[in-house]
Amino acid sequence: MPLKKQERKRRILALLIFPVVFGVATIAILLRVAFVGMPTAEDLSSLMPHTEVEIKRGGGLALSHNMTGSVGLLLEAAQAAASVPVFDEAVNATVEKERCGRYGLPYTGRVERRRIFYGSLIADDSWHAVLFTALEGYGVYHSAAFVESNRTQMKFPRKLRFPVGSNNLRLLQSGIFGPSTNVTVDYYVNERGWPDQIGREHHQRDLIIQRWKKMGMQVNDIGMIADVDETPSRDFLRAVQVCDITQFKQDGPKPCSVPKITTSALVFESAPDCITKRRWAHPDLVIGACI
Repeated sequence: MPLKKQERKRRILALLIFPVVFGVATIAILLRVAFVGMPTAEDLSSLMPHTEVEIKRGGGLALSHNMTGSVGLLLEAAQAAASVPVFDEAVNATVEKERCGRYGLPYTGRVERRRIFYGSLIADDSWHAVLFTALEGYGVYHSAAFVESNRTQMKFPRKLRFPVGSNNLRLLQSGIFGPSTNVTVDYYVNERGWPDQIGREHHQRDLIIQRWKKMGMQVNDIGMIADVDETPSRDFLRAVQVCDITQFKQDGPKPCSVPKITTSALVFESAPDCITKRRWAHPDLVIGACI
């Protein structure tokens, strides 16, 4: 059926307007990049939903209207864990021997746990990842050292999410990692052209090691480098604290030649029951004598 004359005019007008509008938008983007720079991480993140926290007067934590659902449940679990003593702190020889055996490691009667110093970069990681990592290692870590940068690894500017005095930092330091776990956030600010990408990551991880030393790391302590969404099981963390581990012995002819344990981790996407076929070779654990 032939189009009416008015309808044809409307369609022709739409076809003419679309490239004009599209062209103006494209020119605007190019001008923005030329005179202001590429869109920042903050620009992009403003388009995405955020889960943040607010603090009640008196220091208590309250869920904001958008920290509900699964994140809210995780936070409630973290707060519940923080209200009771750490349940598996004491060393029981029978339990530890069985535990070490699960990983093919001998138990030679160690009665004092090695201290574990946790370290990770942090940026716009989901609170899901932060909270399940905190829950799995609750009360296990001597300290948790985070480093946040004002730029992405590709050097795009980003707004700090955990600055001093922020609600996010208060939540991170509210006891969710353990009743005596000291949680810190250091800031990496480097506006120079070097290093780039992976070099910036190495520089930031070096700040973690510096923080560990300030926290009093000793030769028999363990440093664990991870990302926020990477965590060993609690059972394995307890095992490395007491089991006899070859990589942690540094009394041979070549000390620190092989000082590291690299884990082989399951990978899941979206939910724990969606496990992928590939495995991940992190986090890494290093004996303090070699740090």
